[in-house]
Amino acid sequence: MKYFVSQEEISLYNLEQEECEIHTLEDKKTLFIVSADEAKIATWIEANGNRVSEFSAWDGKSVQLDFTKARLVQKLREKTSKAIEALYPLYKQNNINNLQGYTQEDKDAMWEYINNYRDICDQKEAAIAEAISLKELKIIEEEL
Repeated sequence: MKYFVSQEEISLYNLEQEECEIHTLEDKKTLFIVSADEAKIATWIEANGNRVSEFSAWDGKSVQLDFTKARLVQKLREKTSKAIEALYPLYKQNNINNLQGYTQEDKDAMWEYINNYRDICDQKEAAIAEAISLKELKIIEEEL
């Protein structure tokens, strides 16, 4: 996988869509993450009049990546809340916490259930934060 950047409009020319991921960076440059072989990359660069330059490293900051991460975290948190509140609506959580008509065992079971969902949510949030490509985020989203 190689990284290229350009300030100009660039054609994908001979690259397949799955071989190139395109990002807009905060400084308005366009980043291309290319996973094609060397010959295809050389042809692509030449076809675009050498208007791209290779990046030695990329820190994963792009407008699309940041937006997608935020959207997935929000979706994950909403899904987690719905799953918890389906079994333990807020009024029921309050009653169980205050042991109003419930036992300590009920309270322990509720917190075990809630904490389990929170742990799963935290693990998925960490995976979202660590993702450096839209392809990785798409896989994570499919698992949500």
